[in-house]
Amino acid sequence: MRPPASQHKVACAPKKEANMSLRAFVFIGLLALPGASVAIAQETPSPQQVRTSATMGSSPDSGMMMGGCDTTTYGASAADSANYGDSRIALLKSGLKITDAQEPVWNDYANALRATSEVMASMRKQMIGTFEQNDRSSMTVHDLHIDAMSSRLPALEALRPATIALYKALSDEQKKKADALLPAMECI
Repeated sequence: MRPPASQHKVACAPKKEANMSLRAFVFIGLLALPGASVAIAQETPSPQQVRTSATMGSSPDSGMMMGGCDTTTYGASAADSANYGDSRIALLKSGLKITDAQEPVWNDYANALRATSEVMASMRKQMIGTFEQNDRSSMTVHDLHIDAMSSRLPALEALRPATIALYKALSDEQKKKADALLPAMECI
């Protein structure tokens, strides 16, 4: 039985609020890209700020098409997307409070994330090209899903050793933050 409308709105409010927070974070992040390095180093993000939504759909940017990651960049160029990824990596480093001793494993992890990002960008480019040709048949979408997942698995497998090494180097407090933040970073 469906709850009365007034109760339904209350039940949906946290999700709407979370979506607004994510949108605000992304918008502010994109505006701050040119001077982001100084500001990023001074603030620690909350897990909600860094997480991305994994939505389902059949657009090239939707979560299931991109291996479970929402990669919407709102028309950003490849350079802007790379800057966005680097900004998220810097934000994560700041949030985890990486120490000088952890720097080598952090650098390996950040480089592995950048490689994953290149795979995501390549998948996105392929999907956008297909959708720009207005080929949205169910078989084409199905094949795009298969291609996305086939590309995603090796990228995630390549990221795993660097993630394990980083996680082992973290303190217990850093691990708590990493548990909330690292899964979303696989989608940059």
